[in-house]
Amino acid sequence: MINKEMLPKAYTEVLEILKLISRDDYEKIPKYIIENMEYEKDISYKYEVSYIDDFQKQKMLKETEAILAVFYREYWATEEQKKKIQEIEILERKIAEEEKIKKYESNY
Repeated sequence: MINKEMLPKAYTEVLEILKLISRDDYEKIPKYIIENMEYEKDISYKYEVSYIDDFQKQKMLKETEAILAVFYREYWATEEQKKKIQEIEILERKIAEEEKIKKYESNY
């Protein structure tokens, strides 16, 4: 779950990461989103991207990961990739619902 208090730091991280992507990919993100992140970012928080070649090793907030995942799904993924992502999201929601049902049934 996203912690709203961490969003200004996440915006700072995302903006630093976006400096390293291609101009074409950057321009796929609506300008108002970038402007909002610039306005809302934590200016006192310092973040350095150190592992762009192996992005999985880059330390970042879970909120940053979530924002980048949304950017990927909405702006960078191909139609085929978007379909796979949607299928995974549907499956994850179904599993979560089933777990809730089991949890509440066992409480009675």
